[in-house]
Amino acid sequence: MAQVIRDGMLSHAVLVERLLAIDEAGRLLGPHRHAAARLARVPVSTVTRWLWQARDEPPPRTAQQPLQPARDGC
Repeated sequence: MAQVIRDGMLSHAVLVERLLAIDEAGRLLGPHRHAAARLARVPVSTVTRWLWQARDEPPPRTAQQPLQPARDGC
């Protein structure tokens, strides 16, 4: 099993596992992601990315990611 706490930080695998369990119950809120980010000492956006990667789904598009026109075999 992966080490849960190292250098005062909670393992991101453990955080993701717990956040996904909360999400499955339909109770995952922003404060959960913020608390996880503090525990892992990473930005909230990193925690959000970990969750999307764990779900194996593409993240939703944001205003920062403009749509690219489709290429027709070029």
